[in-house]
Amino acid sequence: MPSGATPQHIFACPEAYGGERYSQPVPSEATTVLRNNLEISREEALRWVSDEFAAAANEVYVEIGSPSLSLDSGWDVFAVMAPLLEHMYDEHE
Repeated sequence: MPSGATPQHIFACPEAYGGERYSQPVPSEATTVLRNNLEISREEALRWVSDEFAAAANEVYVEIGSPSLSLDSGWDVFAVMAPLLEHMYDEHE
């Protein structure tokens, strides 16, 4: 990454960093038509995990005291939660 640049800015302004724009604009009407043809909700389409895993992760998060989450603390919280989730899933097998 160029010093002091964010990936989002480089993506938005590739020319400023010696790059070229290869993206193609898509009219918002086309996006609306495509979304309306999906057989699942937007929320379901953009979901990262199953409802079962989300519930288990929330249970473990509460169990560890619902620590504050930030960009700086996220990995540490994950490191505490992961073995507890693995143990929870091992018990279900």
